[in-house]
Amino acid sequence: HVLPTLIDDDDNSNGEEKVYTHEQYAMGAEECIMVEAEMERLAMEDPEELERMEREAMAEDPDILAEIISDVLQQDAQLLKDVATKIKDAADHADIVKDITEGMLSEGETLEDRPDVLGYLVATIMVEDPSFLDEFDAQLAEEFYGEDYDSEDYWDEEDPDDIGHEILEDEL
Repeated sequence: HVLPTLIDDDDNSNGEEKVYTHEQYAMGAEECIMVEAEMERLAMEDPEELERMEREAMAEDPDILAEIISDVLQQDAQLLKDVATKIKDAADHADIVKDITEGMLSEGETLEDRPDVLGYLVATIMVEDPSFLDEFDAQLAEEFYGEDYDSEDYWDEEDPDDIGHEILEDEL
């Protein structure tokens, strides 16, 4: 979702899958890191404003949120399984889970079979219960970065505008 926006290429009307260059992926990664840095800064300086912005973004376009979550879940089978299990076991969201899964899953299908439905379900819960976003973020961070992940490791108070650049350069 970042790359088409960055390179002004949202048109996919010809049905062909767009192929991006390494440079474009690096540019997308850098943009993501800069957004994450801004989110971290806002979380430290004005957490109420960050929470308001997150709620507003989720309420404005839950479909894009669902699509992004589905894309992330499709990248990692274990994460997909873990999130599906957590959603199925979430007693406080049982009504939402039941309503959505009954209408979207065919007989014999599970949430693990349908990351699109799971993404929609997670997005719906996040819109109705913003605290669920924190739980989902923590689960993503643990899955991708390991149990020892601490976002504070990525924050450089001496140079907050340069956050993530060393990490990005190391990764590239």
